[in-house]
Amino acid sequence: MARSRRFAAKVMQWAVVLFVVNAVWVLVFRPNSIELIVIAALIALLPVLLLRVPYIDATVKEFGKRRPIAAGAVAALLLVIGGLTLADLLLPREIFWPVLVAFAFWAAWWVLSFVRRAEQRAIAAVPRSITYPASTPDQFPLLDLNALQRYTLQLEDLGLRSEMEFSVEGHGGSVKISNFCRLFILPGKSTYGVVFQMFPNGNALPMTCSIFTFFTDDWSVAVGDGQPRRGGVFIRIQREVASACHGKEPVDILQKHDEWRDRMVRELGILPLPAEIETYRTFQQHRAQQKYDSIRSGPFFPKLLRYYRMKIAPPSALEFLGDWPKEAARRSRSE
Repeated sequence: MARSRRFAAKVMQWAVVLFVVNAVWVLVFRPNSIELIVIAALIALLPVLLLRVPYIDATVKEFGKRRPIAAGAVAALLLVIGGLTLADLLLPREIFWPVLVAFAFWAAWWVLSFVRRAEQRAIAAVPRSITYPASTPDQFPLLDLNALQRYTLQLEDLGLRSEMEFSVEGHGGSVKISNFCRLFILPGKSTYGVVFQMFPNGNALPMTCSIFTFFTDDWSVAVGDGQPRRGGVFIRIQREVASACHGKEPVDILQKHDEWRDRMVRELGILPLPAEIETYRTFQQHRAQQKYDSIRSGPFFPKLLRYYRMKIAPPSALEFLGDWPKEAARRSRSE
């Protein structure tokens, strides 16, 4: 993340330098050209970025670090304007426009090819079905036993009891990641808890905890303490409400889960399904099929944009409400 922000800041610096150099060249060589009008308009926007900061270099760096997406957009605009102006200065008009059209076609082809390849990789990675083979902590040398014990004690103090240890195994997808799960159930509350750790490419990711409930009418709610996962933007289900609250304790996660569960029951007119191992397996297998279908439906490009936005500037917390607000408003109007 720090590397991405430094790169955005550096691109922003060079874009401003190129922009200023081109502005000077246009003023000298083509004082009556249309480029001068465009550059003058853009130069008028620069004080917004430089307001109350005495050093341009420091301002550009800070802007790139704090607003990497905006910095990338501004840098791209400045580089395109600067590049076109420079080409217009160096090339005859009868050559400049064919080159510009050819470049535009090449850029469009490259973007479409990139999006298509990304879509194919994303589709290939999603499994069509999942199974839950039994597993034990002894099978995973990198398992964080201290975190597992800590989570277990905290969840048991909240009334949940351990029911099953297993791994989630996907079938039909190109990505295979070793993992360990311990499932908990809160008796009488239709609530599940799971402690989960993944081991991609022989490395151990931090152990996480999630508390969730399944409802009638295909609704579910889950609240966890893990980092928001960028890949989730490709497989979102509109009735799968979720919140990622990194760094929160299980007691805080359970409190937020209970608040959302009670609100969903009240606002959507749904009921929690009984918390049983077989219900858990069936519902999760159903969700896996929905996600397999979801990534193949709808335009892919907006999902890709959301993915890279989270990659450049990941949020510390993420809430996905899906169709909950819309359905709640519809029910409220009909009553």
